[in-house]
Amino acid sequence: MEFLQKVKVNRFAENVRKYGPCPWGNGTWKSHYRKIETKENKKKDTEFVVVGTTCLNEGYSEWLGGDDGNGFKMMGRRKVYIVASGLGRRYKVLPEDMEVVRQEEEKG
Repeated sequence: MEFLQKVKVNRFAENVRKYGPCPWGNGTWKSHYRKIETKENKKKDTEFVVVGTTCLNEGYSEWLGGDDGNGFKMMGRRKVYIVASGLGRRYKVLPEDMEVVRQEEEKG
C-alpha cells in the first residue's frame, strides 16, 4: 500500500476497551482488556485516501503487585492504515478490509 493511494473500504477498525472474562485467559477471572473490532462501512462507494499507518494493541490489565499496581500485558499488535475521504475525520482500516481503486493512466 502506498501513501496517497485511493482505496475503497469494507470495514473500519477500532480498539475497544472492555471488562469481563479475558479472551486470553481460562475464563475464570475478569479484567479490563483491549480488543480490535471492526464495524461495517455503510457508504461502500466512497473513495478514501491512505494518509498514514499506525498500530492497534490487544491485551489486558495485569496486577503487578505492591506499589507497581496494574500493568498492560500485550497479546498482539496489528498494523492498520489511516484513511480519509476529505479534510474531516480519519479512520483506521485493517489491510484485508480495503481494496485498491484502479486508476486509468493519463494519456498525454
